[in-house]
Amino acid sequence: MRSHPKAGTQADRVFKALMKADGEWISGAYLLRDLYISQYHARICNLENRFGWIIEHSDGKDEFGFLSYRITDRLGPKPKPPMVVEYVGIDGVMHARLAGYTPPSNPQDTSIDATLF
Repeated sequence: MRSHPKAGTQADRVFKALMKADGEWISGAYLLRDLYISQYHARICNLENRFGWIIEHSDGKDEFGFLSYRITDRLGPKPKPPMVVEYVGIDGVMHARLAGYTPPSNPQDTSIDATLF
């Protein structure tokens, strides 16, 4: 189940405007000029990434250069892919790494391998 932003926050005001529109497009100009939210795009990103809402961004801009937004899916957050860890022996020592990891082809590569932990 998706979560909702804290009442009274800018994210909450954007969320309520999108829900009230019931799937219709809301212009960024409305969010800026009527709701006085200058960083409305950041609040849209919060709703998508932090609260799990799927919000569609319009392909085109209006005559003033604003995108429009609408909530398109209310069924639940996108599930995160599971992290699968496998254990491998390297030089007689067991290491954990993400499943499907392929080591670098250049053994002299000195970059940090974030998948080994």
